[in-house]
Amino acid sequence: ASASASASASASASASSSSSHSRAGLDADAKGKTPADRLHQIEAFHLMRSVALDISLRAFVGEAFVRAIDRHAAKGFMDRFMAFQDLVEDATAQATALPRFISKRILDKVSGLRAELVQEITEVLRKCGEEEEEEEEEKKRR
Repeated sequence: ASASASASASASASASSSSSHSRAGLDADAKGKTPADRLHQIEAFHLMRSVALDISLRAFVGEAFVRAIDRHAAKGFMDRFMAFQDLVEDATAQATALPRFISKRILDKVSGLRAELVQEITEVLRKCGEEEEEEEEEKKRR
């Protein structure tokens, strides 16, 4: 029994030692990076997400829609859309783990934000349609 206890204590000390080394390594990595380095990592991640969203919209919705968003949507539409995606992910995870009465409130908030984005997209498409009609009328006049 004492051999088992000493083996257990040795394993515990070893795990504690390796854990502290791991933390020290993480801290060393964090200490070696300046705030500017961290900012560049965040900016790179944001850029990658923006590019992925742009490509996805072009592939699945269409080039005309992306051009219409660029011309008619309020500045920062893509950022708002990405924030909405994050919120949907968080709300979905929370809603699956929390009681129904709490989940409903979380999902209702997401639904409200979705409605706002849908309204903005609807307005962009309306403006795009008006532009196309004006272009067709201009062609007829020539």
